[in-house]
Amino acid sequence: MPASKKIPEPWNSFLRELDEKATEETRLDCMGGFVVTHLYGFSRETTDLDVLVIAPKEQLNPLLELARQGSPLHKKHKVYLDYVGVAKVPEDYEGRLTEMFSKAYKRLRLCALDPLRSGAIQAGAKHSTRSR
Repeated sequence: MPASKKIPEPWNSFLRELDEKATEETRLDCMGGFVVTHLYGFSRETTDLDVLVIAPKEQLNPLLELARQGSPLHKKHKVYLDYVGVAKVPEDYEGRLTEMFSKAYKRLRLCALDPLRSGAIQAGAKHSTRSR
C-alpha cells in the first residue's frame, strides 16, 4: 500500500489541534476519500474525514463539536470530521483496522477500514460531490 509518510496540510494542522483537545487516547475509525487518498495513494481530493467510530464514546461529542462541518476548526482549516455513525461493515471489522500515521499524534489514532471488505474505496469514489 502506498501510504503517505507525511500528513499533508491542512489535515496535519487540523488533526494536531483536534489531538490537543482530546483528553485521552482516542481512536477514529476512518473510511472514504481521506483513506483512499492518504493510505492507498489514490488521487482524490476531499474536505472531510468520514468517521464511523470515535472511541471511547466519551470523546465523541466533544471532538465533533470542535471539528464537524461549520465548527471553528472547519472554518479555520477548511476540512472537517463527518461522523458517519451508521455504515454497512462486517461485524468483526475492528480486527482488520490499519493504523494510519502511527505515532503522529499524542492522543489520536487514525485507523482505516479494510477497503475490500468495508467498501471504503467505493464510499470514497461515490462521495466525491459531497466532499468538495
